[in-house]
Amino acid sequence: MGNMVGEYGWGIRLGNMVGEYGWGIRLGNKVKEYRRLG
Repeated sequence: MGNMVGEYGWGIRLGNMVGEYGWGIRLGNKVKEYRRLG
């Protein structure tokens, strides 16, 4: 298990709003990249 996989799960389980917010705090810049793809 890792951070990336864990955070990714959040976005799919909780949704976009909560998921994106979580990425911004946990991954930081990654949230931007994921937001564009998702």
